[in-house]
Amino acid sequence: MAMKIISVGAPVGAADMNEYFVNTKFATKPNDDSRASTATATNDPDLQLQVDANKLYLLEVHLVIYSPVGGGNFKCGFNAPAGSILYGSGFCHDPAGSGNVVLYSYDSTVNGLFTGVNAGNSNGVTGLNDTFMISGILDTAGTAGTLALKWAQSSSNGNSTTLRGGSSMLVRRVS
Repeated sequence: MAMKIISVGAPVGAADMNEYFVNTKFATKPNDDSRASTATATNDPDLQLQVDANKLYLLEVHLVIYSPVGGGNFKCGFNAPAGSILYGSGFCHDPAGSGNVVLYSYDSTVNGLFTGVNAGNSNGVTGLNDTFMISGILDTAGTAGTLALKWAQSSSNGNSTTLRGGSSMLVRRVS
């Protein structure tokens, strides 16, 4: 659906306000969040959004991740209201060295986590951030509630993995 053009000074109806402001929700991390020695994914305190029951959403997530050389890498997934199904894909760009782009697929009915995302800068280059982008479709069932990104290190190793401030999550209701 194309965006509606609203003339300057023209009143904006409730349906247009809902379409452009209520049905799009956005969360961003204000600060870095580091986790060490944990391989159990838990909800991020900032990247959480309320979703309605029996709706279909487009999901877009942009994460900036840092882990030192020999770090525990990164894994993430989502907690959603009961009965929700999320299908999507993600890709991670590792700027340190090869510049490889690694693709991941997500099906909440199969595995529930993107695992082993290469955030470790394993080729020995430090100080660089990796980007991990996720897009998908969230189909909620009969329960409204919170959609939350959950994350941890892929393997506990004593080093910290950091999800950088500025990482964000957006959902747009499409039905």
